[in-house]
Amino acid sequence: MTNVITWDQINAFRMERHFLTKRVPRTAIVSVVSSVCGIQAQMLPAAQLQLWARIENLTPQDVTEALWGSKQLLRTWCMRGTAHYIATTQFSAYLKAIIEPRIPRHKEWLTKRGMREFGELAKMDPSHHDFEAILTAVMNALVSGPATRDEVAQKVADEVGPEARPWVDTGYYIVTKLLAYEGKVCFGPDLDGKSSLVLTDQWLSKRPQIKKEIAEDMILNNYLHCYGPAKPQDFSVWSGLKMKTVKPIWERNQKQFAEVMLKEKPLWLLQQDLNALLETPVESRHVRLLPHFDIFLLGHKDKSHIVGEAHYKQVFKKAAWIAPILLCDGRAIGIWKQKRTSKKVVVIVEPFEQLTEFQQNEVETEAQRLGEFFDLTHEVKYTKWS
Repeated sequence: MTNVITWDQINAFRMERHFLTKRVPRTAIVSVVSSVCGIQAQMLPAAQLQLWARIENLTPQDVTEALWGSKQLLRTWCMRGTAHYIATTQFSAYLKAIIEPRIPRHKEWLTKRGMREFGELAKMDPSHHDFEAILTAVMNALVSGPATRDEVAQKVADEVGPEARPWVDTGYYIVTKLLAYEGKVCFGPDLDGKSSLVLTDQWLSKRPQIKKEIAEDMILNNYLHCYGPAKPQDFSVWSGLKMKTVKPIWERNQKQFAEVMLKEKPLWLLQQDLNALLETPVESRHVRLLPHFDIFLLGHKDKSHIVGEAHYKQVFKKAAWIAPILLCDGRAIGIWKQKRTSKKVVVIVEPFEQLTEFQQNEVETEAQRLGEFFDLTHEVKYTKWS
């Protein structure tokens, strides 16, 4: 018999799997990143706050140490071609299942369009450049250790010629990204406040190889454990893999799935998680301040269960920009922003609806935690709810 479920059950289950029901100890930072299938890290302050929302008493230094000290976390381009923190022990699996499949489309993009999509650089013609020479020059620039994008670009210009510099010296890391997709380059520690690049083999200890199918199965199962119940299309949107790639992976693992019905439509999760879904308490009233690009908002194709149509464009903005949200029981009930001075962080909340006294108290608690994270006092302000 197929179980019939509700959005309240799904939201409660997913919040628990995202560590948004109860924060975990700061010693669990790596296991959190591993369990939630990576942290979106295009914006480093937002990446830190995604972890803060899930981990008790976290400090910025804890994140720095995990990334650049113990190297238990790695920052590289992963899901959807965007930068993520992933657990270093899982890098081989993500590389085979998620990252390497981006290589053909990126090569095609470089050849056909490339620089012509980037404003003032539009006069650059991809057909006139030797990408292999540029890629080799990037690798040569990193042999001596971490280097910023500017430093790499200058060395590429010195080796290949000044006309090659724009292919490296943009925020899009146009050519360098291909090396990352091949697993040869990743992000290193900040140098004078700027992100650096490193050669992966120099930065990390020797990592085990993993077969592609095993990696795909592992990532899909991890995804469903955190983001389930879901559909194949959700996994496609989350991972950035095309449906023709997702379909055989999904079918190969289907015997391990349990089917549930939501409004007469099927969704799937791991059989081992079915009882947890059915038994998760739904009357929890948990409130969280989630930052820009929080992964809770990036796991599914349809996001209407999180953000209603009336406020959708306030959260999911143009140019793939995602606003910070006030989350209550898996549903966005407002957006927020912060303003910091040397002494105080001010949390400015714009509710979508009239907040209850309980919700306002929870916001106050979250703002206090945020102040502690920055080692600042805190203040909460509200704008008129819309």
